[in-house]
Amino acid sequence: MFSLAAKDRSFKEYLQDHDIDPANPTGHSTKVNDEVLRKVKPLVLLRNIYLKEDDGVLSRRSRKAPALYYGEDSIYAMSEGNPRLLAGLLSELVDADNRKSADEVQISPEAQNRVLVAASHRTETGIKTYPVPYRQAKYSLSRLINSLGRYLSLELTGPNFNGDPIGSFIVDSETPTEVIESIRLGLLIGAFVYVGTSSSDIPSEVLGARVRLSHMLVPLYKLVFRNYRPIRLSTALRIVSSSQRSMLWME
Repeated sequence: MFSLAAKDRSFKEYLQDHDIDPANPTGHSTKVNDEVLRKVKPLVLLRNIYLKEDDGVLSRRSRKAPALYYGEDSIYAMSEGNPRLLAGLLSELVDADNRKSADEVQISPEAQNRVLVAASHRTETGIKTYPVPYRQAKYSLSRLINSLGRYLSLELTGPNFNGDPIGSFIVDSETPTEVIESIRLGLLIGAFVYVGTSSSDIPSEVLGARVRLSHMLVPLYKLVFRNYRPIRLSTALRIVSSSQRSMLWME
């Protein structure tokens, strides 16, 4: 946190707004640790890895960033509880094991990161090549996911730190019919996932449901495996449409 505060003025101000010393953001009360620091820890890690500061200007790293997606939690999160996906990821991780003997250390974080990022890109390819009706070209599933993925990424690694970012979408009544159809298709092929109180909490209709991008897409868009607050999908689409220029910051 100290490292990010040193280069990210918006995060430094966030800490100060919560009466936390940016030069020593540790050793606070249990309440502060639980309600502030622990809550934003994944966001801090993500921004610290993917953002850099040059002459007071914050920007995205253009070169390869350190490994971020690895470990048991990441593997299980990406599988979304699907045994087939989990088995596939584990199989690829075993293939990436370059240990000379079974007594050596486990697969490196870098190797795990490569496997999970590659799996995320394959998921994107599968979405792009999935056959859809021509009439859905404007609101195709792949375009919709790319727009929402970039929007969520900008929430997390945009110019300003956001301690309570958007992470999911409510399919509201103002959402275009074509978009709802793309959402329905995305849910069918696993590109979107329903958000409910439990895994069995599945609504009967897409309209009114809360959805998020599949965790298989998290490495692709540089997101985190967390379920943050929702926004109306129609609102998100309007923001995306009106903020294409700001999204160039992500390139």
